[in-house]
Amino acid sequence: FPDAGGPFRGETTLQFAGRLGDQRRPGLTRALGHLAASPAWDEPLLARLVNDLALQTERLLQRMPDSINWRIACADSVLVTALRLRFWPAASEWARQATAILNDAYHRQFHADGSHYEHTPNYHTWMTYIMTGLWTLGRNRPDLELVMEADAVARMWDYALSCTRPNGSFNGLHDCRTRNQGPYGMGHDAFPVAADRR
Repeated sequence: FPDAGGPFRGETTLQFAGRLGDQRRPGLTRALGHLAASPAWDEPLLARLVNDLALQTERLLQRMPDSINWRIACADSVLVTALRLRFWPAASEWARQATAILNDAYHRQFHADGSHYEHTPNYHTWMTYIMTGLWTLGRNRPDLELVMEADAVARMWDYALSCTRPNGSFNGLHDCRTRNQGPYGMGHDAFPVAADRR
């Protein structure tokens, strides 16, 4: 593992966050349990990996994007990493910082009608998925002080539904690529159900 902690040359903060892991992408933090169960990974090697993941989390916090969906995605990665590495001494501070960023983005990046301010169907649906997960997490972990509310998240899903064509695929606004099958590949279990109710 490199001692630098990343991000590495040519790597964006979004790719960096995906390598750590978030709600949609398992990343290295999700793989730790599987690696620990393998005889190929001894304790010193796992300790190096965990130390590197902690370094990467610190670096991601230092390079947190200022706005747009990348800010939410990267903060989501930090929060998920904090929860997965809860034994790490700085994990509670990572969770506090990530929660503050996510709560702020929830208020700043979504309009009253539920739309994400970038107005791109795929970005909106991606951010709605994250906010839905955070709303669920907040209900189960009130100690995190996540502020997402059910009515606002429901409006986000209403807007996501309004951004689709009758067949459930994206409508191609902004830099969204239209797809024949819609946003189902993003893990939106609730979306096909909502689409059936149209």
